[in-house]
Amino acid sequence: MRYGEPSIAGTLRSPEGGGLRARPCAPMYPQYAASTTASALDEVGVFLRRVRNVPEIRLVKHFHDHPL
Repeated sequence: MRYGEPSIAGTLRSPEGGGLRARPCAPMYPQYAASTTASALDEVGVFLRRVRNVPEIRLVKHFHDHPL
């Protein structure tokens, strides 16, 4: 979550990573906007600048038009 718990940093720092090899970061907003989607992805960038053991991350900008 961008604000509150679970935090973005706490989730990315989690050692098990939910059993996933690459941790998907998919802001669940209905459309792209700088104040929503970009803000959440910026927070991922803040986390990455502060850690030395960087997890594999996949950023998802759009999800709403995916067939599944």
